[in-house]
Amino acid sequence: STQSTWGRHRIVGTTLDDSVGEAFDKTALLLGINHIPGGPHLESLAGKGRIGSIDLPKPLSKPQHSSCDFSFAGLKTAVRQRYNAEVHRIESSDADGAAQEAQKEQLRADIAASFQEVAVTHLASRLERALGWLQERGVAVCSVVLAGGVAANKTVRSRLEASAATFGLALHCPPPRLCTDNGVMVAWAGVERLQLGLYEVAPSVDNAEQCVEVRPRWPLGCRWQR
Repeated sequence: STQSTWGRHRIVGTTLDDSVGEAFDKTALLLGINHIPGGPHLESLAGKGRIGSIDLPKPLSKPQHSSCDFSFAGLKTAVRQRYNAEVHRIESSDADGAAQEAQKEQLRADIAASFQEVAVTHLASRLERALGWLQERGVAVCSVVLAGGVAANKTVRSRLEASAATFGLALHCPPPRLCTDNGVMVAWAGVERLQLGLYEVAPSVDNAEQCVEVRPRWPLGCRWQR
């Protein structure tokens, strides 16, 4: 892109509820991971689990959901319900305490692996749908950028890299050590925009208290209608 297009965004798809990072962190907490952020630890736990061993619903899989939007609230709820049901089943069995704990540990790993697989597949399918939609309309796409805390996840990186490669595109993402601090990422974006003159003049001292606006979901740009 040229400098005249920097800072200009058109939204092709967005989350309808929770972010994927929140879904990872909440699932990690459910599985007893108390670290913040929980995503990296959930990824490690998923490596010990069996993908698909826990049946979880695919988000927005019905035909009427043909947009590029994504959703994780339903998946997060399904994970909690399935986990609680399986824990109850284990605790109601005749197995001794040690056997039950071993089963619970395997359950946590299986839940982590199955959740990660469904979540990442959902992201990849939405990315491919968005790229296909842009390609059909003759929109030139130079590359795909993956950013945010979830960009540190190796499975997310590899799957989205494969999705981008399907369309002949490269995937760009920051090194994992720079993916864990949202404050730094937001501040860096602010520096870039400031240098390009993409900012609003701050209110004067006299009316500062009346002019401060708080937007918890500040939009990147306008919605691109299909």
